[in-house]
Amino acid sequence: MKSSIQPAITRFAASALSFSPALLILCAALSAGAQSYNYDATILSNQPAVYYELQELPGAGSAIDSSSNGNNATIDYDLGYSGTNDYPVLGVPGVFTNAYLFNTYTDVDYEMHVSDVDGYCPNPQGPFSVEFWARATSDAGNYLVPVGAVSGSYPQPGWDFYQTPGAPGYWVFNVPSAGAFIETSQVVKNQWTHLVGVYDGTNLIFYVDGVATATAAGTGFKAGTGDMFIGDCPPSGWGGFAGYISQVAFYTNALTAAQVLNDYIVGTNSFATNGEPAEVLADDGSVATDPPSAAVDGGSTATFDPIVVGSTPLSYQWYSNEVAVAGATNSLLSFTASSSANDSTYYVIVTNNFGSSTSQVATLTVYSALIINSAPMSISRYVGSYAAFHVTASGTSPIAYQWSVSTDGGSTFTPIPGANSETLWLSNVQLSQNGNQYSVLVTGPGVSSTPAAATLSVSARPVNVPLTGYGAVVAADHPVGFWQLNEPSGSSTAIDAVGSFDGD
Repeated sequence: MKSSIQPAITRFAASALSFSPALLILCAALSAGAQSYNYDATILSNQPAVYYELQELPGAGSAIDSSSNGNNATIDYDLGYSGTNDYPVLGVPGVFTNAYLFNTYTDVDYEMHVSDVDGYCPNPQGPFSVEFWARATSDAGNYLVPVGAVSGSYPQPGWDFYQTPGAPGYWVFNVPSAGAFIETSQVVKNQWTHLVGVYDGTNLIFYVDGVATATAAGTGFKAGTGDMFIGDCPPSGWGGFAGYISQVAFYTNALTAAQVLNDYIVGTNSFATNGEPAEVLADDGSVATDPPSAAVDGGSTATFDPIVVGSTPLSYQWYSNEVAVAGATNSLLSFTASSSANDSTYYVIVTNNFGSSTSQVATLTVYSALIINSAPMSISRYVGSYAAFHVTASGTSPIAYQWSVSTDGGSTFTPIPGANSETLWLSNVQLSQNGNQYSVLVTGPGVSSTPAAATLSVSARPVNVPLTGYGAVVAADHPVGFWQLNEPSGSSTAIDAVGSFDGD
């Protein structure tokens, strides 16, 4: 697998801008000069206090500090579902050959951290700079922290960088003690981005891909006392980063704009290759084995969200039972699994200009579900009235209904022909129906439920209202209730002439 980058220049909360002629000349000059030396030499020329290239191969226990301070970082592997060192995955392609791959969707917190040794403090009180390359592989469900060093409770002393939740998310340089929440360009999944935070003793500056995208006052900044973390920032209470990180450098001085731009330009020319074939990764970093199978209740949402890497642009096509799903051309496949009819196999083919990758075949199992939200209730009606029994059900569709009646006190029930909806309507009820019980059988795919039966009580009409003239015309339309309002002065009751709903 090879790595790539798509350079972009962005401003605060905005999309890519055009290069100015002056900037193009500067970039060309820097790029030409960058060919003569490596990215690590460029960073070391800036005199970092600590510098983790993250070039180590699988099995390494420490990330080597390439600065003169020798402050190596401890790698805390996530012992994943298999009980092995699942994350971070070392030795994956990145800036200047290699990178680390982190994943927030594993079962145990993980990170790598550097402690305060040999007089080095990850949170100086004075000017400092932090720079690294990051490549997000998913939309964040929580605030995902690639690099940070904070301590205490909010507003914590120190700083961190994070990817905001949602699609699209945004890159943020966060300095809580200074009240600085610098949100800038959108996160583009699977695209390498150069992120730099600078504090010059007065202002905080956030650079994205070589350009200062936002500035905030650093008033109130306080140094933290905690370790610096890469891949996670546990004191913040947020999530581990999902994606690649490479070339993390920390300085006890403020980088200049020219230094930041030069680091970015050299970095874009230091990737293993600019053509990375599309690949679908699994939770252990292997190829073509994601997404996992899923089982959901009927009526809920089924989601397949594989980890995909490769040079952009990436195109997607999902398949169900080996047939292309019309319109399913996004990285994430999500739909309502209404019934076991959605039981199927799903996979995705991801393609870019350098190749394609087919994921594993994932199986979706939909469990049938049936919930009686409200059962029929017993009612009382006058002779000649309408009567209605109602049931409300939800769950796996399709849902069917069959009403039955018992005339022997509930000993036996007889299905009512055509009574197949949520509501059973009875018209012109008579005293002979008094005491009848009504029951409904509710069925879904593979499941059924019969709520308790409801009783119909029928009594003689206490007041018979003559229906002549206009009243007879209205009654002929079979209303459920009809109040003529012909009561004499002083009456306390408005008589329902056809129903059972006398009014006060």
